[in-house]
Amino acid sequence: SKKTLSLNPFIDTNAFARISSNTILSIFIFFSKIKLYPIFVFIMLHFISYILIYPVIYLISILPFRILYWVSDFLFFIFFYLVRYRKKLVLHNLEIAFPEKSPEERLRIRKEFYRHFVDLFMEMIKTSKISGEEILKRMKTINEKAFIKFLEENPTTILMTSHHANYEWLLGLNQLLPYPAFA
Repeated sequence: SKKTLSLNPFIDTNAFARISSNTILSIFIFFSKIKLYPIFVFIMLHFISYILIYPVIYLISILPFRILYWVSDFLFFIFFYLVRYRKKLVLHNLEIAFPEKSPEERLRIRKEFYRHFVDLFMEMIKTSKISGEEILKRMKTINEKAFIKFLEENPTTILMTSHHANYEWLLGLNQLLPYPAFA
């Protein structure tokens, strides 16, 4: 039997390969007879989007950081200059937050926001394949011995952080701490 590479350990890709066009047609006929055609379309759209999008996400996640940030710069150009993702909302928020700043300064801030936004998104995708050691290279820990001592004295501690930068990378704490960390 032919083995297939599973990109997700929770999904049996062999099951996808076994689905024939007759099976899909049978499912379509079943759903249309019981008036659940919209549900069938919804399920199929999710299935197709999974097949199309997941390989792209996987390929992005295995890129080295240098190339990842090149892709991020390219996406910044697309989001800022071509798509203009939420431009009116960002402009409005900047006018409210920084009424004293000139339009040129707000433009600079807007560009920094979009660049940071796309970087965070790319790093979030990268998180699925990054090692703990790689995360620790990009994190700065201050006084970790005092933190470990505090955890030993208070074993039921919950550490809460702000939703700033890529807080998912706090999973790298598992490399430093004798206790499990979850993000």
